[in-house]
Amino acid sequence: MEAPTPRLDATNTPRHTRLHLDDHHELPHPTPGDPGHPLDGDRDAALLEGLESAALAQTLIVGTLGGTVEGRELMPPVPNLIFTRDLAARAGDLLIVGNARKEARRRESAITWAVADHHPLFDGVSKAEISREVRGGSYPLTVEGGDILIISSSLALIGASERTTWSMIVHLADELLDAGFSQVLVVEMPRQRSSMHL
Repeated sequence: MEAPTPRLDATNTPRHTRLHLDDHHELPHPTPGDPGHPLDGDRDAALLEGLESAALAQTLIVGTLGGTVEGRELMPPVPNLIFTRDLAARAGDLLIVGNARKEARRRESAITWAVADHHPLFDGVSKAEISREVRGGSYPLTVEGGDILIISSSLALIGASERTTWSMIVHLADELLDAGFSQVLVVEMPRQRSSMHL
């Protein structure tokens, strides 16, 4: 099978040109502190800490200070946040927060953890310990919610895909069985973009 041709978008900004490949063909994003990263360490951390919660949320999603078009660019945006099924899954009383395989999606995992840990809607909700232990995208223990399908109160399916690894599935299956599921079936997925998730 021939590898897909990468789709390339270039956006010119006053500071630099940002290139984005679809997430099958990623360019590494510099991290804070690296040369070329628009965040300026302590100064920008203080800016973020001083934002109201709504402005902070918009900043983390849009990537500009205050989340406005005119705001200073601090980081790349997270447009894939619209794929909410990838961020987490609910399995009975257990919340499984995703640990993204792709670097471009790891901020989404961090945002989801912030919501799961601090929003009153999730007070008292059990969170999968294995995803808590590796939060931040610790490969090879990666999982995305799109690979978890709850069939009934006793049966869960997990897709072994390019985004959810076998090593994570083994740990997660133990937790699902401890949480009351009697069966966890694994579906081996082709490692290609057209069958990304279960």
